[in-house]
Amino acid sequence: MNLQQMHDSLDAYLATVRIETDAEPRPFSELADPFQLADIRTIAPAVEHLIHANTPVPDVRRAWWVRPRGHAKTADVAMLVAYVLAFSRRRRRGIWVAADQQQGCEGLDSIATLCRHNKWLSQMLTIQGSRVLNKRTKSVMDFTTSDVMSAFGRKDTDIFCFDEVTHWPLKGEDLWTAMYSAAGKRAGAVVFALMNAGFADTFQRRLRDIAEADPNWAFSELPDAVATWISAEQLADQHKYLPTIAFDRLWRNQWSTAGGDALTEEDVNAAFQEDLQPMTGNEKGFRFVAGVDLGLTRDFSAVIVLAVPEGGRIRLAHHKVWKPTPGKKVDLLDVERHILELDQKFNLENVIFDPWQMEHLAQRLEADTQHLHRKSKRRKEHSGRWGSWMCEVPPTASNLREQASITIESFQDRRFQFYPCEPLRRDLLKLRVEEKSYGFRLTSPRDGEGHGDLVSAFTLALLIAHELAGEGPMRGVESLVDDDDPNLSTFDRAWADFEITKQQYDEEQRDMRRSDRMEDTGTSESVADLFGL
Repeated sequence: MNLQQMHDSLDAYLATVRIETDAEPRPFSELADPFQLADIRTIAPAVEHLIHANTPVPDVRRAWWVRPRGHAKTADVAMLVAYVLAFSRRRRRGIWVAADQQQGCEGLDSIATLCRHNKWLSQMLTIQGSRVLNKRTKSVMDFTTSDVMSAFGRKDTDIFCFDEVTHWPLKGEDLWTAMYSAAGKRAGAVVFALMNAGFADTFQRRLRDIAEADPNWAFSELPDAVATWISAEQLADQHKYLPTIAFDRLWRNQWSTAGGDALTEEDVNAAFQEDLQPMTGNEKGFRFVAGVDLGLTRDFSAVIVLAVPEGGRIRLAHHKVWKPTPGKKVDLLDVERHILELDQKFNLENVIFDPWQMEHLAQRLEADTQHLHRKSKRRKEHSGRWGSWMCEVPPTASNLREQASITIESFQDRRFQFYPCEPLRRDLLKLRVEEKSYGFRLTSPRDGEGHGDLVSAFTLALLIAHELAGEGPMRGVESLVDDDDPNLSTFDRAWADFEITKQQYDEEQRDMRRSDRMEDTGTSESVADLFGL
């Protein structure tokens, strides 16, 4: 290993730096696929110019890579960034912009992994929170998801990394404009734009097309999954659990024309039946659950009721959408009254909701005297995860994965019977599968018809309906008292409620400890663990 040789030549660095493999770390040049070498070759002069500032400024200082999932786009750029930070004798500044914190951490973790496998590199670079620093030269790369205003004025930034541009939100176009205009203010600045195939009707596709036609960009797009380290068996396994359209986009780098890719139009249409009507609540053999998605000013509010039969397919019983008017918020009292009316009509088993903007309303609904009177009976009949009548489901990684999995599987298995409801059908067809560091989740593009608010209420209600239908785990607590027993005192009933809640809590704690043990033994070291952050 010769530091001077690596300083003088990017090829020497690539032949030396060791990358992670399933076995022992090995030099990048020994393992790199042809597409990786070709991509790096086109941008290499611009990267080397940041090391050797006395060389002419190259014409091509922009790289746009469109690669499928698992094709090392983030890792390859992180390797080049580490090279500049380590070997430039001048102070260099970089900014790595990701759609969210998890994606930003992937770039940071890639550099941390290089430091772990290359002792000489770890002696040159230090991880400090959300940045990588060369303490000797003060060169630094900041990892951020900062807002548009903080992106202006970065005149001294030498490297811009725009990671997973496909997953940037709609307002990300403003962020792109701000950051890219800042890149134009710095002579010799290098720009990387990384993405997988997305949707044709987005600003990301428009930017991609501009870059492809611009000779100042080193543009490359892989036609399919070509990485030698991804086996046919791995692809087949992924295909089993993803809709074909989403699989083709994420793993085969095929662009989707428009709309969504989570559900096929055939599966969605099969759920709707022209002869069905909204339900009255008087139908025999059904249990009813509701999902609520609350928006106040920008998004719509929506509630959906699903009917779970003793046997057969889950039915759509009711839906309602509130649209905020300009300058006015959704009337929360109207939403509250409607939910109470639905409870009177359908005797709702549970109401499930995202806590965003709804915690206070949920507390008022839960505190209703009628619900307190029925609470112990409900908990005995359907306890465990859904102990309260109002059930909070925060958007955690596990909850988002579960909602995506249950929704996709249920439509593929044709488990639904819906009355004609065009707003729900439209939202379902717009659903998209989004890849995150923790797996997959469902997202909806924002448009004039909302932000998928009705389908959000639907996927929440489906979490309980799925369990009631017997398709998922349903844990019960044995009945401790008979609610109809006139000889029971108020104290007896209260004590029974306490025992039920305690048993439920103990069970949840056991599950959490079991999950923690699995994570402790099944995951790799985090950046924080590696560097004592």
